[in-house]
Amino acid sequence: MGSHYADREMSVLTVCGLEFVYSDGVTVLLWWLIPLLATVVAIALLSLSEKRRTREPDQKHRDADLRRMARVLERPMSPPGQSE
Repeated sequence: MGSHYADREMSVLTVCGLEFVYSDGVTVLLWWLIPLLATVVAIALLSLSEKRRTREPDQKHRDADLRRMARVLERPMSPPGQSE
């Protein structure tokens, strides 16, 4: 069963003191792991930053924002083409 692997060249990859033995045909798959891991890390970091960013504002800031918006809406609009 494993006799057809005997003629293949094998390589050793050492990562953090662990040795991984693989055939040279697997090298391409190992290179694909780099962008795959980078993508997974990027998605994890984005999800963490979104959780921090989407927190509900406190009531004091929300009320201040509503009052500011009400003041802006009460101002008369200038005709098109004219700036204030």
